[in-house]
Amino acid sequence: MLDAGNNKYIFFNFKKPLKVIAVITLWSFLFTLGGLSSFVDQVWAVSSLLERTNVRSFETSSSDVSEKFDINTFILPSCFGTIREKHIADTNKIIIHVQDAHCNYEAQNKIADIISFFESEFQIDMINLEGGIGKYELSIFTDIEDTAIRKKVINKFIQSGLVSGAEEFAANNTKKVELWGIEDIDLYLGNLKAYRDSLSYKEEVDIHIKTLTHIIENLKRYIYSDELLELDNCYKGYKSGEIDFKQY
Repeated sequence: MLDAGNNKYIFFNFKKPLKVIAVITLWSFLFTLGGLSSFVDQVWAVSSLLERTNVRSFETSSSDVSEKFDINTFILPSCFGTIREKHIADTNKIIIHVQDAHCNYEAQNKIADIISFFESEFQIDMINLEGGIGKYELSIFTDIEDTAIRKKVINKFIQSGLVSGAEEFAANNTKKVELWGIEDIDLYLGNLKAYRDSLSYKEEVDIHIKTLTHIIENLKRYIYSDELLELDNCYKGYKSGEIDFKQY
């Protein structure tokens, strides 16, 4: 199950042939600051999504890049994020899977930094995104010839939650990468319809959730240690907006 509220799947392809076969999962730096255990790593989604994705395939013919990129020794600079999982599969593709916090300004900037790092080091040329279909059209930004003004405009859209880190990088680095939306339109609209249909049960479901939440909160006082209870209260304070992210 894909949680569209918390996760964005970004896949990279490489311009040069690679012998290394890998899937790497990265969390943007936002997730290294602690306390976000509710964001679940769902790497299994990569393989199912790729079956419907226009990802290019390369034959292995040289070893220069594969020697440079070794899944067993590769280290992502800590200023960018954290590698959560590595998987070796029987394929000639390398896939970098980046998890995201939608509409979070800091997370989007870090994702743009991660993409910049991989483009510079390993010459990626395609980024496949959740929530889109086909090739992305970014001319509304790229037509702004003054790069400084373009960056300010894009930054404003990121702050508003209307542009992602991947779109930020692509718009500020024209001709370096291509953005491709991986969604299957029928599945996407079917999922949207299921969500809308479920809203008719919202009032009834909310009553059950409120009852269960009350029971669980009472049980925590008897089950949790003092430290865990403090962490849980801190998490609830952050989610409710009572404390800011830095304090959390």
